Amino acid sequence: MSTTPEQSPDPAARLREARLAGHLKQAFGEVSLLLSSGAATPAALAEAVRVLVAADQPGTAMRLHAMLAAAAPPGAGHALEPEVLARLALQIGQRGLLEGLPAVTAPAWLVALQRDGHDLVSPFVISDLKVTVANGPAVYAITGACPHCGHGRAFELRANLMVRVDGLCPSCFGGYEVAWEALRAFLLARFPDLLADRARDADWELVEHVRHRLLEADDVPELVRALGQEYHFLLNEIIACRLMDDANADGGQCA
Repeated sequence: MSTTPEQSPDPAARLREARLAGHLKQAFGEVSLLLSSGAATPAALAEAVRVLVAADQPGTAMRLHAMLAAAAPPGAGHALEPEVLARLALQIGQRGLLEGLPAVTAPAWLVALQRDGHDLVSPFVISDLKVTVANGPAVYAITGACPHCGHGRAFELRANLMVRVDGLCPSCFGGYEVAWEALRAFLLARFPDLLADRARDADWELVEHVRHRLLEADDVPELVRALGQEYHFLLNEIIACRLMDDANADGGQCA
């Protein structure tokens, strides 16, 4: 997320906005600037700890937690939520720290952890997928919600969907995973025609026809031959947009 005039001038608010949007790289950079300035408020320190826990940086998070405890006495209004402290305890391998946390009714992962000691890693709830192919491999923008608290967010996968990745919700700090099986199930439900044999056959026939004209025909100009791969990328983008537009009533899937 780039800095804009509309952004809050308050460092804690900026960190919170970036964290909840899942822009942890930007938030991590802001934490570094905040610490180097030597003017971190207790509110900003508390938000910095949340950012570092979400980014799986427990060592630095622990140091800032100690700074926060020294800067803000108990009852000052900057205490970290149980889910932050629980995730940090798990990250540093100190499950004994969980015993001092109050019982909670949410988020779901912390309820399960307190009930049976199991740290749930649940499938991310996918609600939308957009495809962009521009000058290279496809970029898949995944939109959905945390399976534990319902916090909405978006992130990108590149090159292909044959993945198994995991992460932490930037809001409740619960673990989630995105796997090919769930992506395939979503595609089958949302875009069944894209996975049908006739769609793959039509795509293959078109690509093979263009490949011959761009790379193999004797009368192809040298410049066209040199740009052949770029034309393939453009063709992939056109096909992806056309098929996904046809599969959606609103036609808004192509970027």
